[in-house]
Amino acid sequence: MEKNILSDTVNDMILSGKKVDTIKDKEEIKRVFANEGIPFFDKVIDFQVSFGGIWYKIGKKFYEGFQMDMFYFNTFEEKYELRYFRKENGKYFFQCMEYHYAGDFGPCIDEDGKIYHFCMGSFFISADNIEEFLEDEAIKYYMVNKHPNWLTRGAEKSEIDEFEKTKALNKIKRESFSGKYFEWWCNTEETIFIRIDLVSKHNRAEVYCKNQKVLEQLYKSNIPACVFPPNN
Repeated sequence: MEKNILSDTVNDMILSGKKVDTIKDKEEIKRVFANEGIPFFDKVIDFQVSFGGIWYKIGKKFYEGFQMDMFYFNTFEEKYELRYFRKENGKYFFQCMEYHYAGDFGPCIDEDGKIYHFCMGSFFISADNIEEFLEDEAIKYYMVNKHPNWLTRGAEKSEIDEFEKTKALNKIKRESFSGKYFEWWCNTEETIFIRIDLVSKHNRAEVYCKNQKVLEQLYKSNIPACVFPPNN
């Protein structure tokens, strides 16, 4: 499998997380698939070999963190099993990550290595591969390492267009960014970060500001916002 080179920020994010035991051997992974009657998919297996058992966190207080792993250990039967898989429209999807907060269902990987989030019983594509997904996450990791807390709020595309006219915003580029699912922008001072969702039909965005002063300067008014990351 051709792999994109991960940025230093992604490497720092995954190296700083804890590691847990899991299946990493290709033949052992294939045996689990065979027991479930599932075909082997090289990109799915390569994901588990490269990233299985790795945790990462965004912020010191942001829950337990996020664990990349397609498997869990069944203590009653003393064997590893797939967390979740489903075949839909002729394609297999596998849960490949556990989000340890709010009972959320973690992201899934399809047989071609693309990453999806699962919501209301449907799959929504997030990235062409795990590298693109991690680079997306790593920008938030970089932000909270730079400043522990940010103010965030949703925004319409029309608002972002106006920001681009009045603020010097620079598009963030990474080797793995396909430009199909999201865009990241920031100002030169790195006190404003904006993530635009290119998948939703309305191109909704999340705006992150360093503090209340920056937020008010951006919106030219006192408006409500949430703290990121949540203090949990």
